[in-house]
Amino acid sequence: MGERELDANARALIDYLYDLAGCEDDLFARDLLKAFSHSSSESMDVLLAAARKQDDRQVARAAHRLKSTFSTLGMWDAERACALLEQSALTENHPALQEALLQVQAALALQEAQVRRLLAWLESGRV
Repeated sequence: MGERELDANARALIDYLYDLAGCEDDLFARDLLKAFSHSSSESMDVLLAAARKQDDRQVARAAHRLKSTFSTLGMWDAERACALLEQSALTENHPALQEALLQVQAALALQEAQVRRLLAWLESGRV
């Protein structure tokens, strides 16, 4: 997959990662994307388990962790969804919590797909 094949969102993310690194450091970007995949998957597992138990404090903690992960990578829509989920859990607003949980799951699915595309692009040599 060549550079011009990246969509605007993927291009923005890779540029953001390069800005964090201070240069076009593919190894840094790849490591950060892999860490994101691992961390977000673990946090989502914790979040879903806490939601099933209706443990609002644990939901809020897991949402906060995910929010930080999304924020680190400049994934602002997903970060906002996590902020809403965290606030809903802290205020014990269960209808809003359920809606926010669906938004976070959808945002995570989109971001994970984008991360997979970027990892494939980085590993292809992108020339």
